[in-house]
Amino acid sequence: MELVFSTNKTGLRTLDEEISAPMFGYKNAHEYYKGITLAGKFHQIKVPTFSFHTLDDQVSPAELSPIKEA
Repeated sequence: MELVFSTNKTGLRTLDEEISAPMFGYKNAHEYYKGITLAGKFHQIKVPTFSFHTLDDQVSPAELSPIKEA
């Protein structure tokens, strides 16, 4: 992990590829992102839910939010 942090020049994707994806059983960052997104899963929420995030969020940009589905 120290090597990933010390050489990370490409942002969070490198961390997700090297740490998050394998830690949660995904083979790569693409599968990890696909697995953790809420897009296509709103119908599975069974209790009233409140969510928000900022339009200038650097980690989760607004264009990735499934606003129409919500």
